[in-house]
Order: sequence, then structure tokens, then C-alpha cells
Amino acid sequence: MHEHRAMRTISVLLLVAMIGLPVFAIAGPKQSDAARSAKQGAKQAAKQAKEVAKVAAKKERAAGGKSNQAAKAAKQARLTTRVQQAIGNREARFAGAHSRISEKTTKLESIASTLEQAGADVSGVRSSVDSVRAKLAEAKVEEEAASGLMRGVPLATNRRAAFAAAKAQARTARETLNEARVELRNAILALRSIANGLKSR
Repeated sequence: MHEHRAMRTISVLLLVAMIGLPVFAIAGPKQSDAARSAKQGAKQAAKQAKEVAKVAAKKERAAGGKSNQAAKAAKQARLTTRVQQAIGNREARFAGAHSRISEKTTKLESIASTLEQAGADVSGVRSSVDSVRAKLAEAKVEEEAASGLMRGVPLATNRRAAFAAAKAQARTARETLNEARVELRNAILALRSIANGLKSR
């Protein structure tokens, strides 16, 4: 009887975990520490970029608006500000999604261990967990590369091409993260099936 109760509890936990994992949603109402940290960093970077823009604009006014160099510097500073804000917003969203998937993966692994102790074969689920973690690591590297490319846009000779490359890299990171999310969702479904099988014994 106690075993049946434990199986029902595990099934409920798995169902809650699955419902709390929308396949295509990137951001959620709850912010992780990583997301808050990324957002604060973005605000600080944007503030610094604004200061640069103010200095450039002041120089331009001092020159009576006749200095093309000062005008270009002010324009570039404004572009840098917008880029920094865009990077900060994206990094915050990515960090939040990455953290949520990682946390759910850890919970899933814990439930798998409980089912394994009850006699279930969870080797397939463990393999999926390893795959999820590998994809999370890969997505993080890809996201860092995308941020680096985006930061280089204001100074690029061909900004349009530089932006296109950064955007493509960001898309790759997003797709890899989504693959990790889908893999985790499938692992949750598989583990729930295993729990149901134990309960019916």
C-alpha cells in the first residue's frame, strides 16, 4: 500500500513537472539568479554606453556641429547602447530558460533514482538526461559566441553582414536550447510511463 502511494506521488510530481515545461516558451514569470544577474549586467553596460554617447554628443556640440568625426562617434555610441541593451535582454531570457531546464533535469534525475530503487529500468531516461545536459552546455557556448558577434556589430566595416552573422549564431543557440527542452519533455513522459507501469504491478 505504501508503495502504491509512493508511485502515485511520483506520478503527480512528474505531471506537474511536465505541465510546468512549455516546449516553446523561453521566458517565464519567475526569474532565476542567472537571469537577474544577466539583466543587472545589461543595465550596467547600457548605462556605460549611454555615458559614452553623452560625452560624444557633448564633444559634437562643443565643435558647433561641424565635426564629422564627433558626429560619427555619437552615432556609433548610440548604436552601441542599443546593441548592449539587446544583448542584455537576450542574455537574461537565455539564462532564465537555461536555468529552468537545468533545474528540471536535476529533479527528473532524482525521481528516476527513486523509481530505480523501486525496481524500474530507467537507463533510457538517464541517457536522455545526459543528452539534455550536453545540449545545455552546447547552447551556452553558442549563446556566448552570439553575444560576442553582436558586440562587434557597431565597429564592423559591414554592419549589415556582421548583424546577420550574429543573428544566425543566436538562432543556432536558441535551436539547441529548444532541442534540450524537447529532450527533457520526452524524458519526463517516458519516466511517467515507467511510474505508471510500476503502479499497476
